[in-house]
Amino acid sequence: MQTDFRETRKRVIAVINGKGGVLKTTLTANVGGELAASGQKVLLVDLDPQGNLAEDLGYTSET
Repeated sequence: MQTDFRETRKRVIAVINGKGGVLKTTLTANVGGELAASGQKVLLVDLDPQGNLAEDLGYTSET
């Protein structure tokens, strides 16, 4: 049985702004975390060259 693509992708939230320092990453991390905590499947993608979303979520590059 094949699943309809429209049924599997019900919501997309995009946080976009050209200016830096307007809490885009923080907002994305917090909304994504709350959705995940409520049982939703969440995929967060950080397209910012600084890539701070992983750090906000607790992933560090320390070895």
